[in-house]
Amino acid sequence: MPEGIKDEIMVAHNKASANEKLITPELSEIVEKCGCSLAGLEFRIKTIESFQRKVETDMGEKGLQQDTVISNMRDLVRYTSVSMPENLVNDCSIILNDLESKGYSLVEVKNTWTDSRNPYNGINVTLMSPNGQKFELQFHTPQSLEVKEVMHKLYEEARLPTTTLERKNELAKQMSVMSHKLIRPKNIEHIQNRKFPVIEQRENNRNNNPHERISLDERVKQIQQSIKNSQIKNRSTGLDTRDR
Repeated sequence: MPEGIKDEIMVAHNKASANEKLITPELSEIVEKCGCSLAGLEFRIKTIESFQRKVETDMGEKGLQQDTVISNMRDLVRYTSVSMPENLVNDCSIILNDLESKGYSLVEVKNTWTDSRNPYNGINVTLMSPNGQKFELQFHTPQSLEVKEVMHKLYEEARLPTTTLERKNELAKQMSVMSHKLIRPKNIEHIQNRKFPVIEQRENNRNNNPHERISLDERVKQIQQSIKNSQIKNRSTGLDTRDR
């Protein structure tokens, strides 16, 4: 065991490492079939040292117990799918649909492209694997991923206690400028922020009433219909945004 690592941290990290070996090949196959790529796959699991630092930071800042922080950790295992701007929304829908067909469950979808106050632009999805491992899957364009890497360094500098207010404002302005230069993905507004019921409750709902649960197939159809309706409306008013 690495020096200074707590037993509970080691157990959780070992479990995540074992689960990752099952998740990665399935996800890789789905992403490749969609014509996308997984970036930074070598960083798909936090180092145990980074994991422990994150747990200790959250315990101190949020006042939570260690077991709560560990169970809530969403990005101990993490992936990034990359698509071109014109395909990002459709690729996201297809990949999530395929994952659910293999027994994965959505926990939360967060689309920061639609939040003008947040300089970070991406779709961050938290999922639960069939064997109970929470993990994060981000959806980016090549450009937004590149900006994210640069922006992360600026963010880390901004949150240092030694960084002056003047410097923090300067860093915030830099991040905002980078954000506004990004090409906005087609139909990105159709990906809405959403938290899903806890997995146990969803299983109960499925068993008691299979019609209570909306599948990702149905959600994809809803998005596609919304896009179609928008195009019809635009054409009826002399506008057509399909090629923008």
